[in-house]
Amino acid sequence: MLSLDHLSQIITQLLANNGWMVYGGLFLIILAETGLVVTPFLPGDSLLFLCGSIAAMSSHPLNIWYLLILVAASRVYLRAHYPSDILGSLLLAGFWWPTGHFLINKWALKRQKEANEA
Repeated sequence: MLSLDHLSQIITQLLANNGWMVYGGLFLIILAETGLVVTPFLPGDSLLFLCGSIAAMSSHPLNIWYLLILVAASRVYLRAHYPSDILGSLLLAGFWWPTGHFLINKWALKRQKEANEA
């Protein structure tokens, strides 16, 4: 059975041996999965989730920003979104992500303080 560590090692070896060709392959798979009628069986969403999870590991060479640009480019190329839609969603995510972290941390500190007082 494949584990995340095993897949991480495979992707690390692919990146070390092929470099940018890995990103090109991911782009083509995502483009074909979302844009061609006869290829919905390709693992587009699960592949993105896997690559995002692996890229989130600090010790891994897979770059999350390249993946983000790759997905955005495929959505614009397929005319599923305008470039302004992509930019707007990135700006909103850039605002709400730190805001959400701040609010969750504030709530957690409040709960911890209440638990210590009780």
